[in-house]
Amino acid sequence: MSEKKPSNEENRGALDKNPLNRNEKRMAGLFSDLEKMEKVLDEIMSNLEPSAEKQDGNYKLDFSMTIAPNGEVVVEGNNRKKAIPPQFREPLVEVFDQQETFLVTAEMPGVEEKDLQIMPLENKAIEIIASGEKKFYKLVNFSLPIKGLSNKKFKNGILELKIEKEKNPFQKS
Repeated sequence: MSEKKPSNEENRGALDKNPLNRNEKRMAGLFSDLEKMEKVLDEIMSNLEPSAEKQDGNYKLDFSMTIAPNGEVVVEGNNRKKAIPPQFREPLVEVFDQQETFLVTAEMPGVEEKDLQIMPLENKAIEIIASGEKKFYKLVNFSLPIKGLSNKKFKNGILELKIEKEKNPFQKS
């Protein structure tokens, strides 16, 4: 009696169920995404203003890059072409997405409160600038539109900001 050989479709189905083959497909997709991001980075670097200053031989840019569900590279950030002046340092900043606000903390040792400036840009970003003896600069982008600064605390070089989110008319209360 002869054994029945599996058809090509049965072979393909078995390959799809094999976890190694699924991982290979995921890795291929990841490398494809990385190649897309590399192209976008090349474009960003080619569009830098000729007058943009370098710090320690490097440009300091402030933007985020993600891959959307449709596979498109999404670049967010208001100063993709603006370099941080060399005399400024970039503070350590954390952003927490709370229900109605964003909580932003920034570490700026040696800074006095009188030397701080917080400036809203458009409706999705703020600039934090410390211009005293110690100089810091940070552009903070938000995932949702913002209304403005609702609270500011500064103690021992730690800045804490509460940034109010715009109300979404379609969101249930």
